[in-house]
Amino acid sequence: MAEARGRPCAYESVSVPTSVTPLTAALITSSMADGCYISIEGASIRFVTFGVPSATVGHLVDPPSGQNSQPPSLVILGRQAMLGFRAIATTGTATLRVSYFSLSG
Repeated sequence: MAEARGRPCAYESVSVPTSVTPLTAALITSSMADGCYISIEGASIRFVTFGVPSATVGHLVDPPSGQNSQPPSLVILGRQAMLGFRAIATTGTATLRVSYFSLSG
């Protein structure tokens, strides 16, 4: 079995209202991140890695309901995909918990 590679290099929490919200470009570039793991809390979102999402355009991610449910998560690979990531909450405000990782060093 192949060994997983990658080192944590940054973290942020991003509030996503009903307007288009990116990840923090300066954090992605300064940390030399190659990918990120995102968990979504609080509200449904739509996201794209190219273009602009809306209430009806983009990949829909719905958080589960119930006390014992785990929040949904995404893995985004590649700096360009992270820099192109845009999300919008379909209602209310979502929170993205983002852990960045680097494949070098």
